Amino acid sequence: MQPMRFHPLVKRALWGGRRLHTLLGKPIGSENDYAESWEIADLPGNVSRVLGGEHEGRTLHDLVREFPTELMGRHASLERFPLLVKFLDAQIPLSIQVHPNHGDGPDSLHDIQGKAELWVIIEALPESQIAVGLTPGVGRNELREALADGEPLSCLNLISVSAGDAVFLPPGTVHFMGAGIVAAEVQQPCDITYRLDDWGRLDRQGHPRDLHFEEALAAIDESLGPIPLIAPQPLNLPGRPELIADNLYFQVRRFFGEDTFSFPIDDTAHVLSVLGGAVQVQSEESCHSLVMGDSILLPAGRPPIQIELGPEAILIDAVAG
Repeated sequence: MQPMRFHPLVKRALWGGRRLHTLLGKPIGSENDYAESWEIADLPGNVSRVLGGEHEGRTLHDLVREFPTELMGRHASLERFPLLVKFLDAQIPLSIQVHPNHGDGPDSLHDIQGKAELWVIIEALPESQIAVGLTPGVGRNELREALADGEPLSCLNLISVSAGDAVFLPPGTVHFMGAGIVAAEVQQPCDITYRLDDWGRLDRQGHPRDLHFEEALAAIDESLGPIPLIAPQPLNLPGRPELIADNLYFQVRRFFGEDTFSFPIDDTAHVLSVLGGAVQVQSEESCHSLVMGDSILLPAGRPPIQIELGPEAILIDAVAG
């Protein structure tokens, strides 16, 4: 199967802005609250459609069912594509929230998919911060009390961030993304979020957004503690990438230009996303010129692929665990 691009699924939320268009080139309307661009997605009701090529207009889920081995290789037994890749524009802070682990949640959701995620910061203001995990000695009881007192920040591990920083959030991590950040996100294919606090904000209809207080507290993994930023590890591989995530859920590598190299054949699908500069992805039958904000899927059963990184290129490569 040839490399495939997909139409982005652009989402609005009250914390969004316009940088999905101005910085990343996504198609948006006139509003000022565009929050997420789902690049590769295979969730019920939110499935990517192929852009161009022989499978133009078909959904990723259709291809998973029709070509499981060719598309996903060693993950061919899965019913859905095992990664969700997106871009985020946090014009204002997101809610304080928790994503569940597999099987966590109330009885009605006992079989839910877990959600681990990786953030890679593309742009941030000098004062931008994220919260990832709880401070030492703090658990759900202390957080419950702090929320009741209106002082949740006293319990959270706050980190100042800048472009290039990356952080891994295991399921059960209390977190929020602060204002002024544009980021790429690689995650398990799950869209369940339990909100602990939403800063007292109102939605477009003038109503508070739903909170999931007890579900969120129950989903917290108290063993995690404060989570630091990732220290990338250089890899002695073609393209000289660095490793920024390697866990049960996914592996993510990051490449920096300028270089040209052959992409390995390894019986697994890869999702490439361009975080800066220009990248060319070429086989004997296709050539894709990508710029900042573009993503492409390399099927497991792909032909030989050549990657050309431009001088300012920043490219992340995600594979499922």
